[in-house]
Amino acid sequence: MGKGLERQHGPESKKEEYIIVEVGSGGHPYINNPKLSQEYLERFRKDASIYYIATDNSGGALEAGREEFKESSPSHELDKTNRVHFVLASGSQLPFRDESVSEIIFRNVFGSPDTSNTLEMIQEARRVLKPKGIIKVIEQHMPQIATGGMEYLSELKSFERVEDAKKTGFVDETAIDQELITGYESGFVARFRKKELAG
Repeated sequence: MGKGLERQHGPESKKEEYIIVEVGSGGHPYINNPKLSQEYLERFRKDASIYYIATDNSGGALEAGREEFKESSPSHELDKTNRVHFVLASGSQLPFRDESVSEIIFRNVFGSPDTSNTLEMIQEARRVLKPKGIIKVIEQHMPQIATGGMEYLSELKSFERVEDAKKTGFVDETAIDQELITGYESGFVARFRKKELAG
């Protein structure tokens, strides 16, 4: 993680940082999603080890997401934590150290017709994820297009699919998953864990 976040967290802290990176966050970042549970938001507010970083390769989309987050902040007060950041970056060239990220979110990225570098993004996610780190794939609009990325993830020996949302993340996200795909035919949420000896 960049020096800025290291300074914010402080070298004296012994608790390991839980860093969430969303790739292709666009104008509606995951952290601002009204489907997130109160438990999720409360834990984020109280636990100083948790960070969320929105990334997008479009400066305009990233700025729109930042503005939406600021406008919604009175309802969730996450802006006061100083642990929500917006970074201009491509999903295939993330500005994070090897094995420094706890969770990568791809939301409507693999299924986007505009995405042409899915395999490169998965390889980059593997690089920055800590051992036991999680890739979370959320597909609502065009899940049928996301099959290529899902098949590639399933075939990688460095990842294993995790069916139980209770065993990933910093809270149980089972109810959140259901809320996210309600009303979306064939929509899905899938998780893959990086194996400890992944190379």
